Amino acid sequence: MSAWTGRIIELLGNNSALRETIAKRGKYFMIEKEARVHPQHGMVVTCYDEDGYRFTTSVKNIRFPQDLQRGL
Repeated sequence: MSAWTGRIIELLGNNSALRETIAKRGKYFMIEKEARVHPQHGMVVTCYDEDGYRFTTSVKNIRFPQDLQRGL
């Protein structure tokens, strides 16, 4: 198991397709496949939600939410 798989990510609305996905499905997803190099798009990850919706996006379009309790 990799450090990427199964983690929750927050999708950033960096373009119109991502803003549309956020409007329809929300901004939190899980990572299905770890980061890998795509010849044209650089580093990409495959994400999914609880309804089975899957998509691949650049790692530049995601962030990992921080646990607020971790620093306390």
